[in-house]
Amino acid sequence: MYRIKTPKGGQNYWVPILANPDIVEHYSENVVDTLHKKNLLLLGEDRYLSTLMLRTFPKRKQIFVPQAVCKTVVPDKFMVLLSQRRRWINSTVHNLFELVLVRDLCGTFCFSMQFVIFIELVGTLVLPAAISFTIYVVVSSIVKKPVQIIPLVLLGLILGLPGVLIVVTAHRLVYVLWMIIYIFSLPVWNFVLPMYAFWKFDDFSWGDTRKTDGEKDKGHGGAEGEFDSTQITMKRWRDFETERRRRMSAAWPQAPMNGYSHHDMY
Repeated sequence: MYRIKTPKGGQNYWVPILANPDIVEHYSENVVDTLHKKNLLLLGEDRYLSTLMLRTFPKRKQIFVPQAVCKTVVPDKFMVLLSQRRRWINSTVHNLFELVLVRDLCGTFCFSMQFVIFIELVGTLVLPAAISFTIYVVVSSIVKKPVQIIPLVLLGLILGLPGVLIVVTAHRLVYVLWMIIYIFSLPVWNFVLPMYAFWKFDDFSWGDTRKTDGEKDKGHGGAEGEFDSTQITMKRWRDFETERRRRMSAAWPQAPMNGYSHHDMY
């Protein structure tokens, strides 16, 4: 949810935010001819809009709105989950590539936001290697004699600290159970899904999570050629609303209500 414009100073002075020419120019880009652009504009256009807002207005804030309600379709099949995470991971990586170049973002503690974003980008890219090394540490600590206790204790502390935070903040033990399930599923989340996403860096389809109108084998945004702007209907909201009400009133007599038509009621 973005502000279209916002007041600045006095005397009823407004400045454009979402309607800023820089935002509109970059977000309306229709020449998508590189791997980076396709991941930004065909897979992660919603995240790219946030990236553009931060890049254009680095001194402004994006805040969490707890009143907002969002509904989505949760994948119930593993292949659907694969396609969803492929889109999310690849779009995240390319958006982080854009954000890491922004110098004016506010920092955290003594670190610049560029450094924080760079660490997040590196952490995303090395997820498969990190989980592989974790499994190697566990297996080697158990197999080698004598058993290496310190690596296992440190690993347990790292994975168990979120459980302590859950108990302290949420006060619901059932969340600890879900955390244990998540820990056992880490090889899937941190190895299988990222490796599949990196292997499919050139796949720009939206998968089976949701189908878009007219989507075929090439998927979302797969069409090539010059865009014909005459296909877009240019109309003011007042004219659109008037035409919509006229169509509704014209269709009203043909719509039966409780077994009676509009004419039967008079």
